Amino acid sequence: MMRSKWFFLLVATLAAASLWGCGSSGGSGGSAVTPTDTQPQAVGSDSCIVCHGNNVAFVLADWTTSIHNTEGVGCENCHGNGGAHRGIGPIPYPSPSLEGQCAVCHADEASLARHDGDDPATATVVEGYVMRDVESEGCRDCHGDAHDVVAGGINEQWSQSGHAGRIATDAPDTETVWGHYDWDSPSRASCARCHTTTGAVNFLLSPATYSAANNDFSYLAAGQNELLYCWGCHSNVSTGALYTPGAITEVYAGSPTGSPTVTVNYPDAGNSNICMGCHLGREVGGVLAASTGDFSNLSFINSHYLAAGGMIFGEAGYEFSGQDYTGWDSPAKHGRHGDVSRFGDEGPCVTCHMTSADPHKFEVVQKDAAGVITAVSTNACAACHGNMSASWLEERKESFHEALEALNQALLANGIEFKTAYPYFYVAGTTTAFKNWEGVYPGKGKDVMGAAFNYNLLEHDPGAYAHNANYALKLVVDSIDFLADGVIDGNGTFTIDAETVDLLATANAALAYSIEEKHHGGAALVQANYTTDTTVYNVGCGDCHAANPIPDGSRFVTNGLIVDQFAESAHGDVLGEAWMHYDWRSASRASCQRCHTATGFVVRLGDEANTANVFAAADAGLPGEVLRCTGCHTDIASGAVLAAPAFTATYSNGATQAFPNVGVSNLCVRCHGARESGDSIKLSTGDFASLSFINSHYLAAGATVFAAGGYEYDGPSYANPAYYKHDVVGISDPADPAVSDAGPCAACHMGSSANHTWEVVDKNDEGVITAINSEVCVSCHAGDYALTPEDLELEKEEFHAALEALNQALLVKGIEFKPSHPYFYVPGTTTAFKNWEGVYPGKGKDVMGAAFNYNLLEHDPGAYAHNRFYTKRLIFDSIDFLDNGVLDGTINVTGEAAAYLGTTRP
Repeated sequence: MMRSKWFFLLVATLAAASLWGCGSSGGSGGSAVTPTDTQPQAVGSDSCIVCHGNNVAFVLADWTTSIHNTEGVGCENCHGNGGAHRGIGPIPYPSPSLEGQCAVCHADEASLARHDGDDPATATVVEGYVMRDVESEGCRDCHGDAHDVVAGGINEQWSQSGHAGRIATDAPDTETVWGHYDWDSPSRASCARCHTTTGAVNFLLSPATYSAANNDFSYLAAGQNELLYCWGCHSNVSTGALYTPGAITEVYAGSPTGSPTVTVNYPDAGNSNICMGCHLGREVGGVLAASTGDFSNLSFINSHYLAAGGMIFGEAGYEFSGQDYTGWDSPAKHGRHGDVSRFGDEGPCVTCHMTSADPHKFEVVQKDAAGVITAVSTNACAACHGNMSASWLEERKESFHEALEALNQALLANGIEFKTAYPYFYVAGTTTAFKNWEGVYPGKGKDVMGAAFNYNLLEHDPGAYAHNANYALKLVVDSIDFLADGVIDGNGTFTIDAETVDLLATANAALAYSIEEKHHGGAALVQANYTTDTTVYNVGCGDCHAANPIPDGSRFVTNGLIVDQFAESAHGDVLGEAWMHYDWRSASRASCQRCHTATGFVVRLGDEANTANVFAAADAGLPGEVLRCTGCHTDIASGAVLAAPAFTATYSNGATQAFPNVGVSNLCVRCHGARESGDSIKLSTGDFASLSFINSHYLAAGATVFAAGGYEYDGPSYANPAYYKHDVVGISDPADPAVSDAGPCAACHMGSSANHTWEVVDKNDEGVITAINSEVCVSCHAGDYALTPEDLELEKEEFHAALEALNQALLVKGIEFKPSHPYFYVPGTTTAFKNWEGVYPGKGKDVMGAAFNYNLLEHDPGAYAHNRFYTKRLIFDSIDFLDNGVLDGTINVTGEAAAYLGTTRP
């Protein structure tokens, strides 16, 4: 290393001397001397590096790693020979030009030819795309720093994207949004916001005050246009900083002029607000609904192109009166990516379109020459959809476009022909624009245009099948349904070429296929028939989508909100640990099937002693079952629940626990009553000098709520105080509870408007409680005892501090807890702890009991709310015992642990 350093300095010094002497009269100081040579001599890149390796070191660093260097292109190849430069004199080409220096090497390459087209309709590339002078010039407009031309870099990715008109691809877009018109002309002022970078930036800097009149295009030459350059999204290109327009409130102009405007407040989509600025459409369906125009002679109201933002948030389409669209857009989770409180700052556009290996291509998928999806580029899909294949997505796309074509045929059957040229809809078989919408169904002209609007909207958002498939297809279904006979009544029969064609069937089939997204391809959520002793549960669409007929009885509305809530919950998490951690259908997991499969749960409700495998051997290896609707409900439409009597848990070593009758919550207690109790330890006849840990298992909330399940030391009382009421919440008469009562689990965890999430509280990304959802909490803890999120968060923090004090007490005795089974280890090793007698001889059960209590409560993170008194006593007594092997009623803890436990037995 030292030799290389000195060698470089020697070379540099000699090179400097050589360069300085070239054409110099000698002496110190130096001055700019006009060269007498017609062609300066070459001095070599090393001479340039002597000075420019320091004062513009980034140039040297960029060039050193660039393809220019590796291909032997040095400083003078681009800037001209430096023999007259002498450090301060002129060089021939300080800023190499496209037509001059770059063309020496690149003139024959297709990539350079792309910059010289004259005619937007025929040339490979539109002429004269430029960037502002302050950004860069010439080749660097598209290729960034010319010293650092790297294949696959951001600039190359961008040049192949739609934002750059695909200027570096073999098949550029001849209908490019950037070259179709002269967007900076005054006649196109209303277009500049999205068709020029200058307009886009001015809008993003202040959406509320944006005025096209403030766009300055004076630097452009005649015929020049702007692509969407780096500075169109980035406020600082060097750092990558983005503009921050905030949530977009879009005011859509009334149509025709004089009609009311329509305002849509789009949610805050984080960084994707930048994309939303241009992808909301020029009009939404609400503009038609508000229009005061004459629909017997009215030009088509045009949604414009690529209105993906409006589609994602279910705002873009024409929604027919009397139809409910909220249940159709809510299942599409893609809009949820815009919820910055849940998904961070990226939002749906950036999350999906900029998470591939080439993010600045903005490609979610790759397609072949025929437009068939061949690969899923982004890694965002897999985060939610598992291993989603390209073929599956292609099937979804084809199904969607078949439905869209059915709508096209429905319009054509009514004399309305779609063409690709504005104004898009024509009198069938002519070049006359269609304007008499009233003539199709008198008095319903808006709905007729609305059906055409929906087709145009979706035809010009080719990714609608992914952006918001259910909402998009609901628009298609209703449009076809209406066009058949002027009402939405489930009839989609048309006469086409003298044949009766049911176009609605095609659209409904596509909608049904789209809904399978909820089922992850039909594998994880939906399974085949399964039986109990008396009932066959046919797990089909109706299990989750209750038949709630509209008045004419012809169609049904889904339990969309409930299904959506369920899908967000741990009960419906098809990729969650509880459902996918093992192959629960295998015979080796038969004892687990009661709680880890919906089938096993229902079968064992009436046969608790049955521990046999409830699945056929052929089912082993199939995806797990979440706790779907039929796991709790006998009738989905009415919400009737399975009958579940009071539950008596049977643990190992003859231990049992009889839980009280708590109505509907008996269902919950069956899987949340622990796999073992403290009595399993007390009744054990094992050798506690060499005994594996007896495990309570997870989420034993039922045990803690009813002051049961923990290891209870001899002597103290663990009974709940009379004023502690969580175990009787939701029971009308605690002395004689009726099975129809909710009980504490259902009353508390299903007491919010989003009851099928089972979330009592909301938490932020750090796990801090921010809101109390359950109405039961608010109604009981009212007045002087009002419970705030801050109160509950403090209780949670103090509980976990106390639990950590117990963890430390175990560690002091040489027992280390780890989150993997069997949970307790010899400290610093992977050896399971088994010598409980070694801590306090003759008291091994009590030692394991302390570990049992820690494990029980560590795996019931809501124990501080489920039963604060019982959990306090378990923790206190465990610490009390561990300090000296006896219970003396005092412990030595401080801080939040002391605030929770006290220092004398509670």
